[in-house]
Parts: sequence; structure tokens; C-alpha cells
Amino acid sequence: MNKLVVYTCVTANYDIVKKPYKSPDADFICFSSDPLYEAPGWEMRLIKPFKNDSHLTSRLPKILPHEYLGDWEQSLWVDANIDVIGDVNRFLHKYSGTEGITVYLHPRGSQLRVRRIRRYH
Repeated sequence: MNKLVVYTCVTANYDIVKKPYKSPDADFICFSSDPLYEAPGWEMRLIKPFKNDSHLTSRLPKILPHEYLGDWEQSLWVDANIDVIGDVNRFLHKYSGTEGITVYLHPRGSQLRVRRIRRYH
């Protein structure tokens, strides 16, 4: 097992995940609710649908990585529509701080927007 995992999720065939640039010492995992979904270059993992809501299901690995991933030292979430075109180790080295979490400014805006997740009972 490598020290770094890059992961994403596709539900309801919403996106087509492209083959990533294979960084040394990085594993690539794609979660999907469709057992037939394929993403070349990614290890596929099946995720159970949550409350028949594909949007919320796709967010689960993103907000609960400790429940879906193993014991990697670092993890990097990428939205399924993002192409991994370079070495993610170099990306993390450049942007990682010492706080335990790294975020970057979106190129189209300077504010971090927090999305609300509906609470299901």
C-alpha cells in the first residue's frame, strides 16, 4: 500500500472519469454505485446507494473518508470531472500546509463556499 490515495466517486453515471496520470507512490480509487461502471487507471469500489439519493451517495466518501478508505497517510479527493494530469505528490508538496487539511482557492472565485448537506431522518 502506498502512502497516498487519490479518490473520487461517480453515481448515476453522472461523470466519465478519465484515466489519471499515474503518480509514483499513489493509489487511485473510484467509488461507484454502479457495479458495471469502469474507470481505466482507477481501482473500482462499489458504494451502496444512500436513501435512493445519488447526489448524497456521491458525497459520502468525500465527507466520510475514514469510513471508506484504508490506512493511507494522505488522501486527496478529486471531483470526478477533474482530470489528474500531473504528479499529485508534487501538487500536495506545493500546496500542503501543517494543519492536517489543505484547501485551495477556486480559480473562478476567492471565497470558500460551504455546501449544505440535507440531514435525513
